[in-house]
Amino acid sequence: MNAEIETTKKGIADTRIRKENLRMFLSALKGTDSLLTKFDTALWHRLVDYVTVTPEETLVFHMRDGSEMTVSLEEVH
Repeated sequence: MNAEIETTKKGIADTRIRKENLRMFLSALKGTDSLLTKFDTALWHRLVDYVTVTPEETLVFHMRDGSEMTVSLEEVH
């Protein structure tokens, strides 16, 4: 029973984090003047803190909100 409670608490915490990340992203998008049709340097700087390139040929995007997104270079090609 305790394991189920902990799993549920973790799920709730993860959902709250995703909600806050989405809120921050939408807030950043609202700061743009128009629909994004090309790379927006200002938006990039508002969202991304830094990017790590790993020996396994992946990119780890470290977002300003503390979240991370990993993309394999194979996915890009």
